[in-house]
Order: sequence, then C-alpha cells, then structure tokens
Amino acid sequence: MRGLWILVVLSLISGCASAASFGRLETGKIISIEGMPAICLPDDANEDFPVGWITLSESYGSASWGLVVREGARPLVLAPGKCIRYGVELDEYESPAYQARVPILKLQVNRTYVFAINSAAQPRDSYRGVFCVSEDGDGSRRYLQYFRLSNGSEITPSCDEKEHERAH
Repeated sequence: MRGLWILVVLSLISGCASAASFGRLETGKIISIEGMPAICLPDDANEDFPVGWITLSESYGSASWGLVVREGARPLVLAPGKCIRYGVELDEYESPAYQARVPILKLQVNRTYVFAINSAAQPRDSYRGVFCVSEDGDGSRRYLQYFRLSNGSEITPSCDEKEHERAH
C-alpha cells in the first residue's frame, strides 16, 4: 500500500500535460451530486476508465479521503460523462492503509481540494479536478472548479482561500 500512496502523490504532482513520463493526466469535471462534490470523466473521453483508486485531499493541508479497489475485485468502470461522488461506499473498494494516519477530511468553505481517480489498468493514468467550496446565502454548497487555459494561465474561482488572503 505504501507504493500505492507514492503513485497517488506522483500522479497529483505530475502537472496538467495529457502525456508525461508519469502517465496520462487528464482533467476531470467537478460537479455536485446529492450536495457533495463528484468527479466525472469528460463527455468526450475516448474510452471507458477502470477506477483503481479514488482520492480527495486538501490542496494546502494533509487531510484526505480515498478508496482503493480490493485485491482480486473487479474495478468500477466509468464511461465518458459518468461520475464518482465524494464519500461514496463501494463494495469492491476499501480505505487505503495511509488513511488511518491522516486527519478526517471535512470540506470547508473557501478551501481548495484535489479530486483524482486513477486507472486500475494503467495506474499512472488519472483524471484530476481542482476545486474550492463556496456557500450560497441559503447554506447550500457549490464546488467551483479551477481551469487551466491553453496559454498556461488559470481561472481561479472566487472561493479560493489564497485569493481571499491576497484581497485583505
């Protein structure tokens, strides 16, 4: 399992290139399902994606949540446009061993998170989405995604904690 954690970290820091020595890193779409963030394969993804593990972690902290496919189990296969919701429980998956050593992840307003899914077939291939949590006046939450533009610049959502610090 230690090797699995290292692969997760490497996949998250490998950048946004669609092909790299660390594998293929694609941008997943972040949406809300039942009031929780979910990561989806793009509608135009070229193929189904067998999910080996799922992680959601704080961008600037150590708290995280994750699931890894059990030894010998059949992984969930996502078709283009399909999603996995944060906090979901799947019979074929279990929490990774590292999870017991990190704080429990509680999503907070104005904080940034990284949601990733990695392939069961090609463990270095992944989809990743970065988002922050915004809260409307009625208390409902929205999950606003960061986007990298082709010129290298980034669209930063208004709920970014670091952005708030710079404004004050």
